[in-house]
This record gives sequence, C-alpha cells and structure tokens, in this order.
Amino acid sequence: DRHYSASKSMTALIDLLVEQPIISVAFVTERLAISQPTASRLIRQAESLGLLRSRGQVGRGRKETWVSETIWNIISPYEAP
Repeated sequence: DRHYSASKSMTALIDLLVEQPIISVAFVTERLAISQPTASRLIRQAESLGLLRSRGQVGRGRKETWVSETIWNIISPYEAP
C-alpha cells in the first residue's frame, strides 16, 4: 500500500531528524536506504508540513541542506542551526 509506505518513510525521517536535525538529500538517501528522488520528495513533503526549513546551499559542493528547527531548539537551545 503506497500510503503506508509514505507514512512509514515519514516516520523514519522523523526518527532520523531526532538523531541528526540537519540533513541533506544524500544523507537521507544513505541512512534510509531509499533512492535520491524518493529522499528528495520526502524532504520536500516534510518541508511543506513545516517539519523542515531549507538552509539553502552550503559547503564546497553547494548542496542544499535542511534543518528541523523544532528538534534543533530542543537539543541545542543556545546555538544557531
């Protein structure tokens, strides 16, 4: 069932965010063992739900990263993401 799979993937992403609140598509692809398009779609869905915010393109490779500010603020309340 496609809905179950999407729900299961979102739950896995949320679990991953608790462990690592700043993510990239490559990180999600590797850690959840899903394809790059699926990871990208999952991140965009989480962003539309307000779970993630894009940090823009950062680093040498100019890869886009996202942060879960809610989780970040709980685990690192005095540091900017």
